[in-house]
Order: sequence, then structure tokens, then C-alpha cells
Amino acid sequence: MQWKRISFLSLTVILLLNLFPFTVFGAEATAESSATGAATIRLYGKDRTATSIAASQQGWTTSETVILNELNNYADAIAATPLAVGLDAPVLLTYGAHLDPRVKEELKRLEAKKVILLGGNGRLSTYLEKELTELNYQWERIGGQDRYETSTLIAAKVPSDTMILVNGDDFPDALSAASYAGSQQIPILLMSNPEFPQSVSDYYQQHRPSQVIVVGGDGVVPDQLLEEQNIPVSQRLGGQDRYESAAKLYEYAQTQNVYDAKQLYLASGQHYPDAMVGTVLAAKNNSALLITKSYTLPESIAPIFSPDKLAAMEVFILGGTGVVSGKIQAELEGKDFIKNLLIGKTVVVDPGHGSPDPGAIGPGGSKEKDNNLAIARYLAVELEAAGAKVVLTRNDDNSPAYAPGTPYTQRGDLQKRVDIANENNADLFISIHNDSWQTAQGTTTFYSSENPSGSPSYKLAQYIQSGLTQEIGTKNLGVKDSRLYVLRNNTMPAVLVEVAFISHPTEEKQLSDNAFREKAAQGISQGVQAYIRYLERV
Repeated sequence: MQWKRISFLSLTVILLLNLFPFTVFGAEATAESSATGAATIRLYGKDRTATSIAASQQGWTTSETVILNELNNYADAIAATPLAVGLDAPVLLTYGAHLDPRVKEELKRLEAKKVILLGGNGRLSTYLEKELTELNYQWERIGGQDRYETSTLIAAKVPSDTMILVNGDDFPDALSAASYAGSQQIPILLMSNPEFPQSVSDYYQQHRPSQVIVVGGDGVVPDQLLEEQNIPVSQRLGGQDRYESAAKLYEYAQTQNVYDAKQLYLASGQHYPDAMVGTVLAAKNNSALLITKSYTLPESIAPIFSPDKLAAMEVFILGGTGVVSGKIQAELEGKDFIKNLLIGKTVVVDPGHGSPDPGAIGPGGSKEKDNNLAIARYLAVELEAAGAKVVLTRNDDNSPAYAPGTPYTQRGDLQKRVDIANENNADLFISIHNDSWQTAQGTTTFYSSENPSGSPSYKLAQYIQSGLTQEIGTKNLGVKDSRLYVLRNNTMPAVLVEVAFISHPTEEKQLSDNAFREKAAQGISQGVQAYIRYLERV
């Protein structure tokens, strides 16, 4: 195939929508409440480590003990919330291989003497232990063979006649439970479905708590599994979805006068790291941590923020506007909100490949299909926060054309993706991929001049390429014309983004890293919004 190389000036994308004058990076930021609105404080940083430090600086002047968690491992930190509250210790997120320099500085500021490491050596390395020793910190490791055993080891340090049981394979119910568990000093045990962890069953048989509270519906913590383990349920707090489960837990806690009614923490129920670091801060202040959709307060959560309650309320928002939108913040403050750029737009996000097609495989064994789906999910959150309706062509491991007993063809797979875009009357189509060619490096965005919307596709590709490469710092390989099926057979503006080369060892590691995936999604989203701004000018 003959590629046509197109050069263009890099565009600096400065997006000011959703930013409020009282919101600043990594620090307290209080907005004056209106007669009917709450005062809001947004805590966030440029990445999850910075957000954890912002939470630490909000809640602690000094702390003798600090808990360290690997920045991509949510489960251990959630289970550790009651222990952290009991020790009055913030949770900081760091790299697994070594201490983040910013974490070192925060340990100094806190005048810490002891550090607790969560998880085994596969989470936080022995080199990190050496660093702590050289810096004259005492350290202790709490880590089992897996997250479930680690939760039992943590639970053993939080004596209680009650235990809370949540699903440890997905985290929204655990997030909702954490602030309650922390404030009441009740251990959180993580279970799996359908294989119930033996370590958790052993913990129950050994401790025999008089009360077992299950957070989540039967679909995530099945009664049948608990009956098989002879674990009686005293109280189940579960709804039709994660938000209703959170609301039920909040109502249950309110009957016990657990929470300070004048203070709440709000975090994304789709994007967990920011919420994770806030659980300890919320519990320390006897406050509830509630979860929300990125752009809209869920129906089950919204009544908690009724106008008659908001005027006397202070709300801490965990994370930037990409995870909890400025629209929600304005609503809480009782203010009008300037519409986001993507309201009324439908964007189809297409994670390339999917079983039985893994896509390219990197030298370390990682699979393109997994990277594509992870980036696409982050991108969906970003675009929804900007007001778009987002449709994913697949939301699990399988190709959208996969059906048991039906032969799989690549052509059928590609056509199904085009069909999804047409069925949803998409305004934009964005396909996510990883490139693969020997040891090449960099990022490319493709469009097709054969698409009836070829010219807008080219312009969209330009903006996405610029926003993405500026955000993730990869080599800019430019925008290229292509006859790729999903580009030339769609009718709306369509692009295919090769985020980086899975065939290159360094870029393969980046593509497998959640922090990199999230930044890639932010860069693509910035490009999309810059494109919409361009359309408004022409």
C-alpha cells in the first residue's frame, strides 16, 4: 500500500470548559455556595499519585505512619481503609518498582516514621523496601498470595465482631463500603465469583463474627456461594446497580447516625483511583463517600443532594473534571452550567480486535485487544464527561461479531463495527489500535479520503493526532490516508488511532500501564473537543 504523508503544524489544545475559578491542581479549592447550593472542594492532581498526595495534604499535617499502595492496584487500598483510619494514616500511591519522588517528599512533609506496604513483592518490589531502609523508615509488609488473602491479613489487624463482604473483582461496591467500614472500624473482606477464596472462608471460620454485612446484589456476591461456605448474611445492602447499592448503604449508615450530614465526598463510580484514595479521608472525617456517573448524578444518588440539603453541605469532589464533570459541580453549587462541547453528539468508540482475534502480540506477551479495550473504556469516561453519548462496539473480551456456534470472519467483524455506528446515528467514529512493525515507535492517526466525510475525517485526525502525541509524548508519525475497512465504509467522520507500537518493548510496557492508557484517552478526548471547537468557528 502506498501511504500519503501529510505534514501539518502542531496545534496547542487548550480546553477551558469545565474548569471553575475555585478549582486548582492538587490543593484545597473552595467555591462559595449559593443560597441553594453546596460549597465544593475539588481534590485532584495530574495523575493518580498526585491525587493521593492532594488527599493526604487535605487531611494530614503530620502522620507517624503512612500506607503505600501500588498505583494500579485498587483492591488492597480499599481493604486497608479501616486499618488506615485506625492508624490515622493516609494512603499514598507509588510505582511498584521504586518510590515516586513526589511520594518521598510527602513522606518528609508528614514526618513519617513507619511505612506499611500493601501487597506482595509483585506489587511493591524489594528494591522499594531497600529505598525505605536507606531513608531510615521502619517498614512492614502486609501481603498475601492474592488480593483476597491480603484482605484477610489486613482484617486480622482490625478486630471487630462484624465483617463486611464485597466483590473484589470489581470495585464500586467496595468503594461505597470503605468509608462506612473505616469510620466504624469494620474489616472489609474481598471475595470472588464463582470461586470463593479459601482464605476468606478460613477467616470467617476462625473469627466467627456475629454480623456479616454484604454490600452488592446477588449478582456480585451470590447467596448460593455464601450458603456453600456456611456464611450467614445479617444484612445485604444491594441495588440494581452500583449506584443504588451505594445509596442503600448510605441510608443504612444514616439510621445509625454514622455520618456527618454536612459533609460528603463524591467520586466516579467508573474511574476508581481517585475514589480509592478518598475513602480514608472520608472515613477519617466520619463522612460518606458516594459514587456518581461522570456527567450525571444517578437517580438513586440525586435525592441525597436535594436542594434543601445542599445549602448546608460541603462536598469534596475527588478527581478532575474528566472523571466528575463540571456540570455536576455546578449542579451541586446551584449554578447554571455552560454546556459542554459534546452535548448532543453520539460518538462510537471502537476497541479494535477482540476474541477470537487477539490482534498484535508484543514481545512480552501482551495482547493488543486488551490494550485497545482499556484505552477505549477510559476514553468513554472522558467523552461522557464532555457531554457525549458514547457507544462502545465491544465492552468485553469478545469481538462484536462473536456469537457461540457462529463462524467468525474478519470481514464480518469489521462490518459489525460499521453497523453499530450506523444503527446509533453516530456523529463520530473512533477506532483504537496498537501498531506493530519490528522496532518502530510512535503514534499515527488514519482517515480515509474514500469516506463520504473524508475531509472532516482528515481534520478530526489532525486534532486527535496533535492532542494525543502532546499528552503521551510519543513520536508524532503524522496523519495518513488509508483504505482501512472501518474508515472507508463509514459515512460519518471516522478515524483509526494507532496509539503506539506494541512490537517495541518500551511502548509495549507503556501500553500495558493504566496511567499511560488514561493519558492516551485524555489526549484523544482533547483532540475531539478541539475538532468540535473548530467546527464552531467555520
